[in-house]
Amino acid sequence: MSALPQFCLPDPVSLWPWPRTLNQYYQEAKSESDDWLHDFEVLDAKSQRAFDFCDFRKHILHLPLVTGAEEHL
Repeated sequence: MSALPQFCLPDPVSLWPWPRTLNQYYQEAKSESDDWLHDFEVLDAKSQRAFDFCDFRKHILHLPLVTGAEEHL
């Protein structure tokens, strides 16, 4: 049996030039966003818990919006 190929993915924020600070409205926006996403009901309960646990928005969406206004989140 041949070995499967391995891939190393880069860490896109390892060289992030700005401080890692969350927007002051993050928690409120996250709560509203969670409610909105849950309304779609596209994931079963186990998958939804796993998705919520990862909190992708914190790491991807809010880094560039540190100084953004509440309505932009």
